[in-house]
Order: sequence, then C-alpha cells, then structure tokens
Amino acid sequence: MPIKKIKSKVLKRKTLGDSEKSTRQKKLQSWDAIKTIGILYRVPDETDYVRFTNFIAGLQTEKKEVRTLGLVKTKMVPHYCYPRLAFDYFTPKDLNWFGKPGGPKVNDFIAKEFDILVNLDLTGDTVFDYIIGVSKARLKCGFYREDVVPLYDFMIRSGKPDLPEELMEQIIVWLKALKP
Repeated sequence: MPIKKIKSKVLKRKTLGDSEKSTRQKKLQSWDAIKTIGILYRVPDETDYVRFTNFIAGLQTEKKEVRTLGLVKTKMVPHYCYPRLAFDYFTPKDLNWFGKPGGPKVNDFIAKEFDILVNLDLTGDTVFDYIIGVSKARLKCGFYREDVVPLYDFMIRSGKPDLPEELMEQIIVWLKALKP
C-alpha cells in the first residue's frame, strides 16, 4: 500500500475521532438569520481567484460576515493572494506528516463559531474534512461524499458543480427554501 494511502487513512481515522470529541451547538437557521459564514476552498489560479473574491464580495454586500481559509498547494502564498481581513491562507508547510492542518490561522478558523461553514473543495481533500470535522460551526455544508457524511449537517448531492461558486449558490438556494 503506497504511503500516501496510509497517510490518508490515518488522517480520516483521526478526523472521525476528533470530530466525535468536538462539542458544538448545532443550529439550522434561515438564510436571512445567518450572520457569519466560514468558507474553505482550494486556492485556484489567479483568474479563478479574482472571480472567487468577487463572489465573496457579493456575499458581503448581503450583510454577511464572511471569513475564508484557502489551501495553497505551493510552498509560498502566491503574489495575487494579498492579505485581506476576510481571507486567510495555509500551505503544505502547515500540515503535519499525516496531512493534519495546524498553525495559528487554521486553529483560529476552527475555533470560530460560524453560523454556517461551507467546504467548497470539490476534490475531496482530507485536509478540509479534518477542519470541517473539528470546527465549532453551527451548520456544516459541502458537496456529498458518502465517506464523510458523519462530518456534515447539510450536503448537496445533485449534479457535481463545475465551480466552487456554483456549489455555494446551490447551498444558498436550499437555505433560502428551508424554514427552520
């Protein structure tokens, strides 16, 4: 068995164990009642990054406090990811040998009690699963994957979206339709 698969299995087991120990107050709210949104995503190339930040700006115009945490696959944060109040980044240097994320930015993000936390990663990266699993967020959302169902409160299963923004738009549509 390749070492990468072993690391992934160990991190999945750690994620499930830590998520069971994590305490949080689950709460489904209407879209209008949601004030704080946490978003996990993989940092795309510069063109996609600009489109993504514009999408986040649209959420902020709806009077939502949005905070994002993006995974950069390079050792250094790219030049176009300049620091902003709502945008934080972590790199492979912030992962331990098994791929468990850590560091001040990741730990602060995990500790924040968001009204909703959305995983916009469509690749199924276990790094994001860990953050979702141990987060204090009241509602955890993402794209449906059978292996991580226990970690989420709300998952979108219909047709895989091509872009992270499409997944977020689907989640918003469903939250606007739900009456808690």
